[in-house]
Amino acid sequence: MLFEHFSQKDRLPERILVNGPVVIFAVGLISGIIVQQAVPFAMPIWLAVMIFCTFCALLSGIFKISHKLYIAAGLSFICFACLGATRLTCYQTPTKGDIRNFVDKPVLASIRAVVISEPYVVEKGNWHFAKFSHSLPFTSFLMKLEQIKTTTGWVKSDSIVRMYIGEKITDIKAGDHLGTYCRLSRFTGASNPGQFDKAEYMRRKNIFVSASVETRAGIEISGNEKPGHFARLRNIFRAKASEALAGDLSADNETSSILAALLLGKRSGIDRQITDAFIKTGLYHFVSLSGLHVGIFLGLVWWLCRRAGLMKPARAIVCLIFLGVFVMVVPPRAPTMRAAVICLFYCAGLIINRKLNPYNALALAAMAILLVRPTEIFNVGFQLSFTTVLGILLFVDKIYSFLPEFSKKWGVGYAANLLYIGLAAWLG
Repeated sequence: MLFEHFSQKDRLPERILVNGPVVIFAVGLISGIIVQQAVPFAMPIWLAVMIFCTFCALLSGIFKISHKLYIAAGLSFICFACLGATRLTCYQTPTKGDIRNFVDKPVLASIRAVVISEPYVVEKGNWHFAKFSHSLPFTSFLMKLEQIKTTTGWVKSDSIVRMYIGEKITDIKAGDHLGTYCRLSRFTGASNPGQFDKAEYMRRKNIFVSASVETRAGIEISGNEKPGHFARLRNIFRAKASEALAGDLSADNETSSILAALLLGKRSGIDRQITDAFIKTGLYHFVSLSGLHVGIFLGLVWWLCRRAGLMKPARAIVCLIFLGVFVMVVPPRAPTMRAAVICLFYCAGLIINRKLNPYNALALAAMAILLVRPTEIFNVGFQLSFTTVLGILLFVDKIYSFLPEFSKKWGVGYAANLLYIGLAAWLG
């Protein structure tokens, strides 16, 4: 057996290293990102350390060395730490056409861009201190720059900027190509201790510059980009889902907005007063999609497939199809993406007849998100999402073992399950 040459007290850590190796990779990746963010090192240093660890791993495999498993775990941790630091460096390094190279202070510039997010209107009248200042609604959206005009002519750019228009508009949509003469400026940080730092928040999204115009008249739409097959399919699913939820209600109806927030995670249509009511009553999590929503949805699909007589691999395939549709419809936030990646690996394991360790599944989900956007580790939503699930995995069995026998029976046990799972998540 694998553990026969270990003593009894050493078997637990050995078992953890063997059964949950992806956890070591994920912790290493996270550690590298945090270290690089706190004390930036040049990329060649991380690459040199990674090459050295790989060389050491080869030597340990050739020669007979005691505690090979611990050595392999340590070298893997260091290698993935180097990978995390390198990924963060690449993510934050501006390209040649990055807008940061042209904007150090507020400037007026002519730009050409394509809209990549649906515009939304911000009603400043609902702000807590709106009565002390005169403010009007404005429209905001993300756009990807294509060109910016400099003293030497038009220069290509591939940066993402946030656009602000000083009035409410409805005739601009995702995919539109536009040109405008606007004001470009860097985001400003917090001016008071404890204040929301918008510059830091946008930097984590790799967005550093905003563009603003006073009115819609300052924007010229030059055409609409034909969306690709994936974008077209996503738009169809989102439109059908919104239509099915709203029914005969208008899109601006209050009930329709709450339904869209509860089931589709679209919170932009909820009035500020309703949002405050959810926050004050401690029910705001109901309008924030989480892994629970994904679990309920796929649990229903799984149950229907089982009732239909499908075998586990077939059920897993059907769940993957519905999972893909669900991910295209809802906003790509950390809780839903984490649950989606875990379900993806779980269903893939069923298809190939391999059981997936839950800790490995959680670690794989974290790595998948961080390799795409490494700064998510500093997002409180990402942190809470993963620590609550980790708390459930660590504490739920221990809490269950302390419960009296009568509370484990059906009926009482169902309510008790919800309570101790919630307690485990809270502890996490």
